[in-house]
Amino acid sequence: MLSRSEERGAELLFPGAEVPSQASISLLASAVDAARNGVVIVDGHWRIVVWNAWLAGASGIARGRALGQRLDKVFAEPLAERVEAAVRDALLNGRATLLSHALNPSPFPLFSPRGDPARPPRRLSQSVSVSPLVPEGEARYCLIQISDLSLPVRRERLLRAKAAALGQEVDKLTRAESELRTSEQRFRNLARQAPVGILHLDPQGAVVFFNDRLRAISGVDEGAISLAMLRDVVHGDDRAMLEQAWSQALGTREGLSVEVRLQRADGSLVWVHAEASVIEGDEGGCQGYLVTVIDVSAEKQKALRNEYLAFHDPLTGLGNRLLLEQRFRQFREHASRLVLMFIDLEHFKSINDSLGHEMGDVVLKAVAERLVRIAGSSSFVARYGGDEFVVLMSGSGASDEVRTLVKTVTRTLSEPIDLGVLAAQVRPTVGVACAPEDGSELEELMRAADAAMFHARHRG
Repeated sequence: MLSRSEERGAELLFPGAEVPSQASISLLASAVDAARNGVVIVDGHWRIVVWNAWLAGASGIARGRALGQRLDKVFAEPLAERVEAAVRDALLNGRATLLSHALNPSPFPLFSPRGDPARPPRRLSQSVSVSPLVPEGEARYCLIQISDLSLPVRRERLLRAKAAALGQEVDKLTRAESELRTSEQRFRNLARQAPVGILHLDPQGAVVFFNDRLRAISGVDEGAISLAMLRDVVHGDDRAMLEQAWSQALGTREGLSVEVRLQRADGSLVWVHAEASVIEGDEGGCQGYLVTVIDVSAEKQKALRNEYLAFHDPLTGLGNRLLLEQRFRQFREHASRLVLMFIDLEHFKSINDSLGHEMGDVVLKAVAERLVRIAGSSSFVARYGGDEFVVLMSGSGASDEVRTLVKTVTRTLSEPIDLGVLAAQVRPTVGVACAPEDGSELEELMRAADAAMFHARHRG
């Protein structure tokens, strides 16, 4: 049996009809309880005549306890001023009111179900509409409908936080709208204007939304973008690393932050920094993923150039002292015997003084090219400084073999170097040291080779 308050609430929804049957009242009560938002009706004295199951669950106040009570007394906290004014306006003046979530984010003390008893319940974000009900020949009633906007509000906050961190104009998103559709539209409008690529994926990894900037960065042709298409443009050498990082992010839900290369359809290579965050639902479950992609090609090329210059001579392109130290350690790990040649160019200073530094640079580059050609791909050539060069190679270190190599270097580097209108000639002096006879460390071999070069110079 339904109470008189419940029967009266049902009759309000049959205006102008005969008294409904008990079955009709029960059916209507079930329909109201099936609503996915809160429904409450009060009479002219503010007494509650309808209180549906959604509202009972969100408020923790059972229907039997709520029916017959005044709306401004049923909750443990005072009724929000805007709600009270809207109900009064509906009952006295017959006017409807929509309470915007932006101005009234949580007017009623309603909470989401507790997934974890140790965590405090989360107060629902709400949109509230207040409408008058006027049965024929009777005083006014008031219908209040409450919608839960928690999920769209949380998603919008996540987007705003990421956009602000990236320094973009997406911070125009200042408040959530009262309806899910409006919130979704605002998200899409802001994402389209963002100067970074934005990708929204559902929990299964299907693409929900992408902006034009993502298409421009990835170089994907017109039409829909899929996760498989984006995976295909990742450089082959980076794909396994990205897939491993993505799998780990899915397992831990800690997000993703990687730098990878994209090989676009036109053949161009783009370095990007990609970040992915989990969009959480009411119960902490995954509702999808938000991915941002930034083109960092210019910064990456600059970093690679700086790294190259840190280990190479900018004039000749040969390795410098730092790279020589690295390569020496590598050679020593894989070879039992090493040969180090230390080469100094006699008369180079006179070329610089008489012909200028520009011609001197031409001579140094020519010497570097000849040394690389003589040493071969299995050896390493470095410019040690000024007019000094080092050749490092693995070998037996036999005296005949070393003498032959020194003669070849001396003869080749002594050949005239064409400077256009004239030719220049340098005289190389070569000192040789072998490991392990002359030492096992680079400094020891350099000292031994320098001493050998000194003796060779004085022998003429």
